[in-house]
Amino acid sequence: MAKGRRKSRYKGRRPSHNDLMVGQIRINRKGFGFIETPHGSYHIAKKHIGPAMNGDKVAVRKERSGSKGPQASVVRVLERAHVAFVGRFESNGVIKVVVPLDDRLAHDFFLDPQDKSFKKLKVHDEDIVYAQITLFPNRKSAGMCTITRKIGEQGDNNLAIEQVIASHDLQTHFSDAVKAEAKALKLDIDEALKDPLRKDIRDRLIITIDPYDARDFDDAVSLKQLDDGSSILGVHIADVSHYVQWNSSIDIAARQRSTSTYLVDRVLPMLPEELSNELCSLKPHEDRLALSVDMKLNKDAEVVDAKFYPSIIHSKHRLSYDAADALLQRDEDQLKAFSSHTDLALEDMLKLLDGLNALAKKRHARRQKLGGIDFESEEAKVVLDKDGFPTGVSVRKSTDATSLIEEAMLAANESVARFLSSNGVASAFRVHEPPMQDALEGLVPILQEFNIGDRELALQLSVGSPFALQDIIARVKGRPEEYLVSQLVLRSMRRAEYLPDDLGHFGLGMDSYCHFTSPIRRYPDLICHRALKAKLAGIEKKDPNIQDQNRLLPELCKHASVMEREADDAARQTQKIKLAQYMEQFIGQAYSGVVTGIDTFGLFVRLDETTAEGLLPIKKLGDEWFDFDHEKKTLQSESSNKRYRLGQRIAVVVDNVDVSAGYVNFALA
Repeated sequence: MAKGRRKSRYKGRRPSHNDLMVGQIRINRKGFGFIETPHGSYHIAKKHIGPAMNGDKVAVRKERSGSKGPQASVVRVLERAHVAFVGRFESNGVIKVVVPLDDRLAHDFFLDPQDKSFKKLKVHDEDIVYAQITLFPNRKSAGMCTITRKIGEQGDNNLAIEQVIASHDLQTHFSDAVKAEAKALKLDIDEALKDPLRKDIRDRLIITIDPYDARDFDDAVSLKQLDDGSSILGVHIADVSHYVQWNSSIDIAARQRSTSTYLVDRVLPMLPEELSNELCSLKPHEDRLALSVDMKLNKDAEVVDAKFYPSIIHSKHRLSYDAADALLQRDEDQLKAFSSHTDLALEDMLKLLDGLNALAKKRHARRQKLGGIDFESEEAKVVLDKDGFPTGVSVRKSTDATSLIEEAMLAANESVARFLSSNGVASAFRVHEPPMQDALEGLVPILQEFNIGDRELALQLSVGSPFALQDIIARVKGRPEEYLVSQLVLRSMRRAEYLPDDLGHFGLGMDSYCHFTSPIRRYPDLICHRALKAKLAGIEKKDPNIQDQNRLLPELCKHASVMEREADDAARQTQKIKLAQYMEQFIGQAYSGVVTGIDTFGLFVRLDETTAEGLLPIKKLGDEWFDFDHEKKTLQSESSNKRYRLGQRIAVVVDNVDVSAGYVNFALA
């Protein structure tokens, strides 16, 4: 698939060393920063960050380029991103300090000696608190704060989760204005039908298929098979934009969150519950407003036409992925259960599922021919009891049921993006650029350790061929290191992001792509819905709200990309915390695992049984001296033939855990 080079969005002369550039600083948890300015991106060394904190708007000066590329230093802070933070209270005599839990804030904050807020709130040493900044740090003085709320004490079961929420600055409550606005919204079918563009398709066989524990349903599917071998695939998405008007209180709150965050023990929704779980959710046996895409696919599953329109649907049934898989496999118990719990004809449901499944397999094969890459994926989820204590680990893998929904959603996303892009409609697009050449070339010596890195493959990787990546994954199919190699390839890729430009999606093998199918939980999807509906109504060039949204598109896309990373990081961290808490009861127990990472300080091992990943420190490997091969990612003993490599099976013992940090440490069994 041909890909065009991404053009610079900025023109003009390059800055000199004396010019000041303005942008938002992002500070890594390791202490260094980076900034994107109209003149390009710059790395900021820890010593050059000064009084800036993560997210601040700053003025920077260009420095001499180094090993990290273009360098800059902070000259002054123009606008602060944080007025409050969550931290750990520490008391040392008269000195009272709050240490931010978010390492990226990079400064401790002291309480004024006259400040007695900690006494009033009964805060003790090591308690976690919410602090208001009263004086920002500068080159002459430290930062100051006052405590406004006590979050918890050390030892609380869910304190570590609260710390993650706070450290990522995730919003947990909606304002009174948002709540009032949400409660005032109503479903009015008669009023909705006054829109001449809206179609009433409540007579169709439309169903939802989701995880068994899903609470909101924003996508539904239908299928009509035609006599000539073609078919009409319908994808029906909750019409969130009907309720969430631009610049309303709900919209501003959703825009700030940009995404729902799925933590191990709770969901922090982008929209109030009245919308996410009720009014917008495509519940079975209830009328709902939707935005529908009817795609005509030929017998080879290629989309040859697509029609878009607001609709009214009535989902006839809700299936879990497990139930859908059981029906596809003609499981007798599931067949009986379905017939006894619905008025739908079993024959009609099986025909729908079989048709969607067959279509999905053709779509999948077609994507692979175009360069789409399939990564071996599995989702490990810690199971909690009603009090939040872990009781086990559930591992969910891709199945026919998950694939048939995924392929339907991919087809809808691509169709919408093509329509918007070809008509010059401004929107948020989901962009995944090709990987950097050095990242792919770095895979070669590691792959050689698995006997899958020949010269031809190395050549194909050097030119960024997606088919070379497909080949790598195919070669390890069914082998013990399949998951690891898939993850190594995935890590070599750039991260997908949201941009106002439709630059295609490398990983999916698509030259046009957007996110359209999850507006309940992703703000960029809501942007696409508004853009599509405005185009269908012919008002995209004169609607002031659309014009305002378009003006802010670069900022909205950048913010959505940042918040997506924050939400993903928070979700992963909470899973690690509860997984560490679960493994705490197995200290001293032996497990089998696979080496997933190697560094100078030891091995990272992923257990087969629970998927817990932890560190086996090099000091636990014995008294031998090991040399680290950076390219091949191996440890080789100087005095024996003992050698450790990625993908190697190894027996370990759970040595200790740090629940609050989500760490599990191993020793050799």
